[in-house]
Amino acid sequence: MSPRSVSPFTRGAQIALENLLSDHQSDPLASLIDLVEELDDTRPIVNDWEHVTVMKGGSWIYQVMRDVWEEAASETDDEDDEMKDEDIDIEDILVKVAKWVEREMERLRGSEQV
Repeated sequence: MSPRSVSPFTRGAQIALENLLSDHQSDPLASLIDLVEELDDTRPIVNDWEHVTVMKGGSWIYQVMRDVWEEAASETDDEDDEMKDEDIDIEDILVKVAKWVEREMERLRGSEQV
């Protein structure tokens, strides 16, 4: 990723995380996959490079959350149990990913100054 793209990509990732958290707090019974699909399906269509890059950051977060969902589902499949929404602590996952994104942004900012 080019240095110019890092900030908009990160902004998109942060917006996606904030939207997921807000939607989860508004509807705590919705599953992680339902929250992701709803937000991903309603993303705006953009054309300029900056907004396209912002959307890529959001898409990346949505894919990470899909992977979390699939991993949890495969773990329950191994145990022959049905996955329940409470098997995934959505807020905890979102906070951890948000912290990781922030650390990466700080790391990238630091490497740009060198």
